[in-house]
Amino acid sequence: MTTSTGPTPAQRRQLDGHAAAELTFDLDAVMATVDDGCEYEWQPQGLGLVGRDECRRMYAAFLPRWQALERERGLRFEVRSEFWNDEARIREQVAFLRGDDGAEVRHDFVVVVLWGATGVRGERTYASEEFHRLMLGDECFDSLAPVARHA
Repeated sequence: MTTSTGPTPAQRRQLDGHAAAELTFDLDAVMATVDDGCEYEWQPQGLGLVGRDECRRMYAAFLPRWQALERERGLRFEVRSEFWNDEARIREQVAFLRGDDGAEVRHDFVVVVLWGATGVRGERTYASEEFHRLMLGDECFDSLAPVARHA
């Protein structure tokens, strides 16, 4: 059995830097925190992307949507719990925003952010398809490819 030692201070800074860059909605700043061979997944739909070019395309769709949802629908996030292990930070989160009728809508999700050599090497987000489409937009979500199943 392997004992988890948790992240190093440098690995914590990598993931904190990535999260901070996302909050600026600056595509270049975010991409400066992502490793070359990155892999992102959206589960349980089994969809994903591989590589910096696809990652950049996704963030180019995601960041403006996130910013608009904050401004127009009051999108906010709450971290319910956070766990670290030797390769990732796992966050259980809730997103709240105003629905079309003005009532608050809640979306629960989990994000696993994996660190790499110099930055984020990937993310796995576990949420409803409705939430994934909300954040990515239909065009970006529909362009994702099926991911290989791991044993």
